[in-house]
Amino acid sequence: MRIEELFRRDIRRTIEEVVEVDDADEATIANELEEYVATEHILEEFETVLEAYQESILSPNETCTVWVSGFFGSGKSSWAKILGYLLANPPVGDESATERFFGRTHAPTVQASPAARSARWPHRGPRPLLQGRRDRRG
Repeated sequence: MRIEELFRRDIRRTIEEVVEVDDADEATIANELEEYVATEHILEEFETVLEAYQESILSPNETCTVWVSGFFGSGKSSWAKILGYLLANPPVGDESATERFFGRTHAPTVQASPAARSARWPHRGPRPLLQGRRDRRG
């Protein structure tokens, strides 16, 4: 048996070294969601941020912030980009980003959070929670 046979995916595939935040290409999003490995700790941090995000929607104020810290190369940008995909929920082929992410990630608490449920709004246009936030701003 060869070492490359132990891996599910082709070990010769191209893996981007730099996370480009504004890259909205559907194939890129699909690949990033497919490649992302959400550990238990990562899922706990998603849950923490989604709870704070939901609270800021329900009670808007200027004190809600998130600080993502870690060593160089620890995955801060990738984590933030995946979180952005979960909140924006862009279409990825025949499914949404959240469907693709939660289809391969066991995260019932994150998936059940109101912010993640809002991201799975099945219609085009504003999601109910985000629409309510815009209305409050006037």
